[in-house]
Amino acid sequence: MRRIRLLALATISFVATLVGSFFDPVTFLHRILAIALSTVFTLNLGISSPHTDASSVAIAADPPAIQTSVFKDTVNQFASESQQQQILASQPSPFEKTAPTNYCGSGTITKPTSGIDTDTRVYSVFYDFSRGQESVNSAACGREYWIPTEQSNPYYGLVFVYWVDGYKNRVSATRYVETNNGKLIVWDGNSVNPLLRRILTRQDGNQALSHAIARILNWSQLRRTQTASTLPQTLINNQSQASTAAQTASTPASPSPQTSKTAIQNYCGSGMLTQLGKGVDRDGRLYYVFHHFNRVPEKVNPAACGREYWIPVERSNPNYGLVFAYLVDGQKSRVSSIRYVETRKRQLIVWNENVANSQLRSTTRRRNGTQVMVQNWFRMVLSQKKLMGQGQTIYTPPTTPPTTAQTPATSPPITATPQPVTSTPQTSNSLLIGFGGGTSNVEETWMHSLDVAKEVGLPKPKATSLGVEVGWQPIWFGCVAGQKTCATTDRMFKEGVVPVFIVNLITHDAQSKKTWAEIEARKSWYFSELDRFAKDVLSKMQGTVYVSLEPEHNLVGTLRDPVNANYGWDASIPQKFGQLMAEAAQRLRTSANSVPGLNLKVGLAFGDFNASPTGLQNYLPDLKAAAPGVDFFGFQVTQGPWRNEGNGCKRLTPDQAKLYDMPDRVIAIAQFIQTQLQKPSLIDYFFLMADTGTDWDEGGAKVYQELQQRSLELQNAGLIGLLHFTLIDTPQSAPNSYWCDGEKNRGIIKPAAQLSNFSYKRPLQLKKMGKALGDWINAQS
Repeated sequence: MRRIRLLALATISFVATLVGSFFDPVTFLHRILAIALSTVFTLNLGISSPHTDASSVAIAADPPAIQTSVFKDTVNQFASESQQQQILASQPSPFEKTAPTNYCGSGTITKPTSGIDTDTRVYSVFYDFSRGQESVNSAACGREYWIPTEQSNPYYGLVFVYWVDGYKNRVSATRYVETNNGKLIVWDGNSVNPLLRRILTRQDGNQALSHAIARILNWSQLRRTQTASTLPQTLINNQSQASTAAQTASTPASPSPQTSKTAIQNYCGSGMLTQLGKGVDRDGRLYYVFHHFNRVPEKVNPAACGREYWIPVERSNPNYGLVFAYLVDGQKSRVSSIRYVETRKRQLIVWNENVANSQLRSTTRRRNGTQVMVQNWFRMVLSQKKLMGQGQTIYTPPTTPPTTAQTPATSPPITATPQPVTSTPQTSNSLLIGFGGGTSNVEETWMHSLDVAKEVGLPKPKATSLGVEVGWQPIWFGCVAGQKTCATTDRMFKEGVVPVFIVNLITHDAQSKKTWAEIEARKSWYFSELDRFAKDVLSKMQGTVYVSLEPEHNLVGTLRDPVNANYGWDASIPQKFGQLMAEAAQRLRTSANSVPGLNLKVGLAFGDFNASPTGLQNYLPDLKAAAPGVDFFGFQVTQGPWRNEGNGCKRLTPDQAKLYDMPDRVIAIAQFIQTQLQKPSLIDYFFLMADTGTDWDEGGAKVYQELQQRSLELQNAGLIGLLHFTLIDTPQSAPNSYWCDGEKNRGIIKPAAQLSNFSYKRPLQLKKMGKALGDWINAQS
């Protein structure tokens, strides 16, 4: 009976379309093909698993309708110009079946849709809620599958998965891959791993892919016409690809005659303002997205003639009301990865995360809702209507998940054209790449680190680190009593370099005391030092500043491994120390709130002293206790040519030391922080030791080159930056008990010598790994 009803509906739709086509014969063949495919697709839904959800397409191809009484006429005008039926994204589509709002426990398995992953390749995407709550992550009750459809994809045949909740929202950004035994492991980029499940080989085609997907879902039947190539929707997996997807989707597959006559290939000078869409930015939050080509060219960058606007949708977004923009050319391609924010005068300034800047333009207040945001957008449209021209095509940018709206079966498909993957990944925001900063004594002259870097040909870094050790003095950072600014940090601010302070004050007590009472006895001294730092240094700064607390506090005791409670260490130390760090972070932020123009980010750092996936779990009691009070988590990773495993110092080759595992390790730790603690991460120091002209210098360069190539992967894992530990080697350093003489070669610049007064002798030589780090910095510009 169900199939008869569906067939009747399909027949009625076919006849209605046939009659309508007499008034528009140009699209007659298009409509016949569309409704035929729709009929077959609908019938297939009828014979699928009873638990199959036919309404799970995550993207509405049409823009959301704007239903406001004040602007109703304007909206109707835009709708008629776009020649597209409007669907309100906040409501179920009239074409979709009623489905539970929460799919947990429903047993639902959705039909595949076409998706574009971070590599800009096409994948088949579907959800599976038939497994119940996931044991690996209790917040998840479903899986979001991504399966490559292109035979040219190096990962063709693999099965990728993200965890999702009952509303199809990802509970973490970690990407998993399925093994032969059906288990999921974190994807590390190793496509030749023999443990990975392959559902088909590269010699198979789309037909084989469709049947392979059917085998995954245990569908009883699948008709040949229902291949991945005929699926009508496009899903964008990563926010940084929104610009690329906008370009590929800008030409409808079946344009109307009116659209064909007025289509614009290059929008420079057109005055066009595009229809409102939605996008997910790198912070995982939802934004309104549109393009505006009013300015030709842009003063900030003459290569640009338009702006790609991103306006926060959610009131919980700390940047709610601000107007972000990227500069684009006439084909809607970004001309740089720089994220700007608009001022009240419609000027663009580089976004430095200073929400309190009174010069920034705000479209609405936090207490207003989405409706007000949309109205304000249309106010801007009306205020610039004279710039739009007459009869211009209004382009609809793509929307991004999550949403449950589905377009009608007769809507023309949005065809995504895969783009080649370049050697330098395209990122939505620059990573903070840099090195240890401050000042250095070079031949009896104190030089700013920016000048030292320039002398050897290094580009200006995005960030530099500054150490705050026991016995620190304000003059270390150029701070002098009675002066309003600190010379060292003020120059960094003026040149756009972000300072990252590494505070290492109470770590010694945490490492040497076995009871919490002994550590807590130092709390008042610790807080007095933080207050002094806030008063003498932070109060004289502006812009974005990061403070990373106690990077090696977890080296020993129960902070490193709970099992050490069996050897006399207090088992309560991790949780109480984490709470102390949360309190310390809040104390610094409170002090910073009274400093105009200062945007302070405070995090807790830790060392990677348990180099295994399970070893990271040992840090959770400490880190989870700190999480509510910190803005991010810092971490360090260390590698060098020398080791003392208890039998004397021995030199290892890069392969013996597993040097080339560093990029994978960095990503694994960042993902751990992102999934377990829901925070971004920062490598406050990347401790890579290498002596010049050796296999370690070559190997260090390769590590930095790989990290650069995987920049987008790093950002997806929540990493915001990486800083090499120090700028210049320290030949006068005493041997380390474990790393031996390696610490003498911990910089990226080799001096001719270092005198007993720690002054460096010229010439200064840039190492190969320093050159590779500089190339990465340049790539972020």
